[in-house]
Amino acid sequence: MKSNKQYINLNTINSQYYEMACEYMAKTELYDRSLTNCRSPWDKTEAFLNNPHVKRLSNEYAAQLRKYYSKICGGTWQFIHNEIHKHTEYTAQMWIDEFYRLESPSG
Repeated sequence: MKSNKQYINLNTINSQYYEMACEYMAKTELYDRSLTNCRSPWDKTEAFLNNPHVKRLSNEYAAQLRKYYSKICGGTWQFIHNEIHKHTEYTAQMWIDEFYRLESPSG
C-alpha cells in the first residue's frame, strides 16, 4: 500500500531559507546604501549609518522585511536567522552578489 504522504526534500527547504537570507541581507544592505554614502571602517562594502534618523529608517525597513519573511515561514524568523548566522564570513557585498547570482536565470 502506497502512502499519500508528501516527503519534503530538506535540501530544498534549506536552499529556500538560504535564498531568503540572501534576499533579506541584500535588500537591507542596498537600502542602507541608498540612505548614506558612508562605509563601515571594518567592511568597506557595508553602509555605515551614523545618523540616528537614518538608522531608524534602516531598522524599520529591516523589521518590515523580517515580518514579511516570518509570515512566509509560518510565523517564525528563526530559520532565516539561522541561515544568516551560518554565513558570518560573508561581507555585505558577498550577500548582494549571492542574491544576484541566485536570481539570475542560470543561478
